[in-house]
Amino acid sequence: MEIPYDVLIITAALIALCAVAWFELRYIKNRRGERAEASMEQDHAYNALATIKAVAGSLRSQGRDTTEADILLFQAEGAYKRRQYLDCKELSDRAKTVLRNAPQRELEPPRPAMVDVGKEATGKEQESEASAPAEVPSMEVRKLPHNYLESKFVMESVRCLLENAPSPRRESAQCCLNDAEGCFEEAEYTDALRHSLKAKKMLEAAEDAVPQKEESASPSKEDVSLPVSECPGCGAAMSRGDAFCFSCGMAKRPSCPGCSADIIEGDAFCRKCGNRL
Repeated sequence: MEIPYDVLIITAALIALCAVAWFELRYIKNRRGERAEASMEQDHAYNALATIKAVAGSLRSQGRDTTEADILLFQAEGAYKRRQYLDCKELSDRAKTVLRNAPQRELEPPRPAMVDVGKEATGKEQESEASAPAEVPSMEVRKLPHNYLESKFVMESVRCLLENAPSPRRESAQCCLNDAEGCFEEAEYTDALRHSLKAKKMLEAAEDAVPQKEESASPSKEDVSLPVSECPGCGAAMSRGDAFCFSCGMAKRPSCPGCSADIIEGDAFCRKCGNRL
């Protein structure tokens, strides 16, 4: 039984299509696998690079020397940009190994100061200055002794107060100031501060006492205006010069010119002091 020619052609075409489809599916599957692997390699390279860069920055802030690791990380970044992910991951791993043994960074010694030679210097002086080693200026801060500035400031204040101080207190304050200056010269700054504070308190107390004496010597207006008697009618306060009460208008009761005692009408002599009225 002979197979028709058309059937043979169709069968051959179907077989060819199946073969092409099988090879195409296998190729597509391989391509997908390669893409997945490439994506995973990219992620691993990126994560490794970012992690090692963060570790290098932390160690650098702690004073570690990360120069060699920084060079490897720079090369790893270049490989990542060129899509060479395997090389990028390898360089990151090498940088990680270097960072584990990163040494402590040594501080650079201060550079010697440049010695400027004057224009007017002679040839011999220039040669001697050029041959002499340059001195490094000292950068140490001198620490002042305890109570040095305090005692010096208080002594200056006492000297200013002595100019206007009264004579009785001035001598005592001057003695204390002399003791303070002696202690200061002997580098006993605590005792100098104690004597100077004592002199300052003396002078300040003298300044406060002078206004008080002046106030006590001058009579106040309140003492002058105090009432000297009361109105016999309403009891209002009346001063020495009032003849009538300002409240009720009653005449003021007469009083003795000697002792200011009240006088009853008809008395020829004061009943308290005996003064003739």
